[in-house]
Amino acid sequence: MRCGDPVVVRATVAKTDLFHPYNDRNENEVIYFAGDHAVVDGDLTDWTPAASRRAAESEARNNAIRSAIHGTRSVAMVTA
Repeated sequence: MRCGDPVVVRATVAKTDLFHPYNDRNENEVIYFAGDHAVVDGDLTDWTPAASRRAAESEARNNAIRSAIHGTRSVAMVTA
């Protein structure tokens, strides 16, 4: 596994041990403070399809937002 590869960590925890910060960058991050008994669930071949799908959905959403804010821009070349 390389830095930046997707990973799934599994643990049964009390909700008071979790922190879900404001989601202003659509990261859906949850921070677990007492990670002494968490285990890695599966391997890279299990996680890659879901991570790729999530990245594509995020890119499509970001493109739609940019398009709505800035309008669509297209350029046509006309030759005589």
